[in-house]
Amino acid sequence: MSTLRLGLTYALGDVALKGLSLILALAYANSLSTSDYGILAIVTAISAPVALFLGFGLKAAVFHFHFALQDTREQRSFQATAWLFTVAVPFVVLLLVDTLLGRNVLVLPGTGDISTFLRFALWADYLNTTFKLVIQEILRAEEKAKVYTALAFGNAATLLLLVILIVLFGRQGVMGVLVAMLLTGIVWAPVYAIMTARYHVLRLDLGLLMRGLKYSLPMQPHFLAHWLLNLSDRLILGWFAPTADVGVYSLGYRVGSAYEVLVTAGNSSIMPRFARAFTKGELVPSLARLFTYFALFMGFLALAAGAFSDEAIRLLVPKSYHGATAISKWIVMGFFALAMYYGPMNAVTLTAGQTSGVAKFTLLAGFINVVANLLFVPRFGVQAAAINTFVGYVVLFGLILRHSIRVARVSFELPKLAAIWLFLAVGLLIDSIVAPASIALGLATDVLILIGFVGIMRGLRVLDSGAIEQATMLLGSSFKRSPNRNMS
Repeated sequence: MSTLRLGLTYALGDVALKGLSLILALAYANSLSTSDYGILAIVTAISAPVALFLGFGLKAAVFHFHFALQDTREQRSFQATAWLFTVAVPFVVLLLVDTLLGRNVLVLPGTGDISTFLRFALWADYLNTTFKLVIQEILRAEEKAKVYTALAFGNAATLLLLVILIVLFGRQGVMGVLVAMLLTGIVWAPVYAIMTARYHVLRLDLGLLMRGLKYSLPMQPHFLAHWLLNLSDRLILGWFAPTADVGVYSLGYRVGSAYEVLVTAGNSSIMPRFARAFTKGELVPSLARLFTYFALFMGFLALAAGAFSDEAIRLLVPKSYHGATAISKWIVMGFFALAMYYGPMNAVTLTAGQTSGVAKFTLLAGFINVVANLLFVPRFGVQAAAINTFVGYVVLFGLILRHSIRVARVSFELPKLAAIWLFLAVGLLIDSIVAPASIALGLATDVLILIGFVGIMRGLRVLDSGAIEQATMLLGSSFKRSPNRNMS
């Protein structure tokens, strides 16, 4: 299956889950005050990484060992072991945490007691994250993108229905959001468990578990650093800014991070090629051009997402949230830096099969982000947090790129990548100057900027016949072949 067509299929699934956050964010903005939205953002910033982090990084190991273990029986044994471990260990830990939160209060400045909210959020994230971890990675590794997509749509439809009933009609506020998330997990966790069990007989192989942990544990600091880059800004804002400002920032972040779903889906489509090159070295020379095409399409989509975010916010949410327009563009740029990071990261961890060196880079980038937030957020507020998110991801990209040059065999087309990045930044700068004049003028400018970007990429030969051919296949025949086939 074509890499980009596979990416579109994954995109539909990821849009159903992560893209739903944008739809829900707009719904929350029309039903929650900015202060309530801020409380929700702070609680989810704490809970979101917990279940995944308590899985000790085995999510990454499941995907890697699907290719690294040649024996099918051994693959299935490892998947069963990983699933049992990642379900049982977080459950025990969360029982202890839930008991502590039930006996104590957790107060952040300006928010009051959030312990009850946090208890609901932790169990919701556990059910919605842990049970699907192994089956999701199996489907990605085997390129069963349609099944992956169907599961994502089902989960998303359940959550959307519950939010409509409980939050929009029932007017249950922040607690209603968390109850909807928890009920969604209760419905879908058994489905994920049954699907996972179909692949193997559940068993615990301690030898394979040790191999998996040896691969995945060095990634734990890496996952922690991504949390620092992605969510810690809401916690820091919760200490230094009013919850209403946190709510406005969170909406801008959600609007900007809607673009992340495209980055994640695109990366899902190129990961198997990088992983397959671990055992088939002849694939390595094609990876650089593949990633240039990925960067080109991600750059175009980032420009569209950033340019149209102003009009989306001003048209769809109350005026009290309009300050989010100043946030969304920086967040889009930050996630484009994340897209650029995926190329060298895949080359290091999947193609070269090395994980021990990556944690220090993500930790350093996360540390820089946190320090910058602590220094500048008290003085400059939410705008500083948005800029620091961009800076953190740029630092992460630079560090992992330098590392990949030393340990991986992929020679990325750096001048073309730099051109994409430069003209993306120029386009968003022009849009930020023109957009405030009026919505109509802003929309016209958005279209002209996108046309100009395509023209410049053609002129610089970044957009060549190969990229156009891939785009045609992407748009014209995304579902004509089974996603089980090998990528061409």
